[in-house]
Amino acid sequence: MKSLFAAALMLSAGVSFSADVDPLIQKNRDLAAYERQKPAWKIKEEEEAEAIKMKSFDPGTVGRKVFVFASELDYYISRAAMVAVLYQDTPCQLPILQAKILHAAESLYGRALVPACWGHLVTPTKDEVAIFTKFGDARKESLLNYVDGVIQSDGSAKYVKRAMSIDEFNKNVQEFHKEIR
Repeated sequence: MKSLFAAALMLSAGVSFSADVDPLIQKNRDLAAYERQKPAWKIKEEEEAEAIKMKSFDPGTVGRKVFVFASELDYYISRAAMVAVLYQDTPCQLPILQAKILHAAESLYGRALVPACWGHLVTPTKDEVAIFTKFGDARKESLLNYVDGVIQSDGSAKYVKRAMSIDEFNKNVQEFHKEIR
């Protein structure tokens, strides 16, 4: 009954059920369908990248709380999408100065996640962290770009919440302004 009503409504609105589609419209539909398909090389590249990242997965990290930066965010963040993993409760294991006050991390280096360490920087906004890889690279990032998660048995991370909300960031800025006035 509902479909009969919908068809009657469409007919009264002047919608045509004609199989004749304008050739330009059909060409655009065909192009859109073609562009939605992933080429075989892209699928293979994504599978290789995922396999490379899975090599560094340590099953001992399952259940650990992390901050994750990823190329794609979802309820479960695949290991293939991870760019950086900052372990919140794991000490740094790299032989670097001040390792005892840093936390363990993994950072994208080429197509692989490599061991790294991270620590909070002393800033008024309390959002900045420094990440150091085992190869000596260092970079500064903001927790505004990270999400809070928990490592799962398949290497993915379950999304919990944003690592730092805009409200928290703004509150830190306001507190800083109060201190310097």
